[in-house]
Amino acid sequence: MSPRLMALSEKFKAGIQKDPSWIIEQTKRAKPGPMIYDKKIGMTEAEWAEYQTAIDPGNLRVAPQFTGDVKIVRDKNTLRFIATDKLAMLNDSWFDLAKNEVHIAEYVLPFVQETTVGTATNVYGSSWKAYTWEMHDPQVDDFENLDFEKIKAMKKLTVFNVQLGKLDKTGQTFMKLKGQSIVNGVSKYSFDTPFFFQE
Repeated sequence: MSPRLMALSEKFKAGIQKDPSWIIEQTKRAKPGPMIYDKKIGMTEAEWAEYQTAIDPGNLRVAPQFTGDVKIVRDKNTLRFIATDKLAMLNDSWFDLAKNEVHIAEYVLPFVQETTVGTATNVYGSSWKAYTWEMHDPQVDDFENLDFEKIKAMKKLTVFNVQLGKLDKTGQTFMKLKGQSIVNGVSKYSFDTPFFFQE
């Protein structure tokens, strides 16, 4: 992410944190296409137009932030990672191949879906296919339709998502780890980190 996009993203985040219920209502009422400018967004109209262009999926690309060595160890029915430094977060996750589950710390993520993206108009710049494992604690049946008030009423929500796939353009394997913890309506942590593997 460019320094400019990071700065605009921080302004947007600061703007919507001032009134989270407003952004949730805007999202519910939104029509297809880009969100209409409002000063509550936390930036000028020109900055908003620049931000919208920058975050268009056709313009965004994942760029490496750091590189390092990761050892992948397969032991009968498990796949584990051994990594250091900034890649050490991989050490907390492992695959149970027999049960088709992913484990992150004490959480178990069941397999949920296979995804195929047939166009290169995405952050990877390639068509791709991936498998996804996901969990919510507490378990929520209609997770996609949770609104801010329901999340606040839950007191606590933890979500983890793992995606493992292959890029068609390069044949490169990727894994994306995504997680969020919300306590009393406040985000305690949130990450969405892609990893690209090569031999």
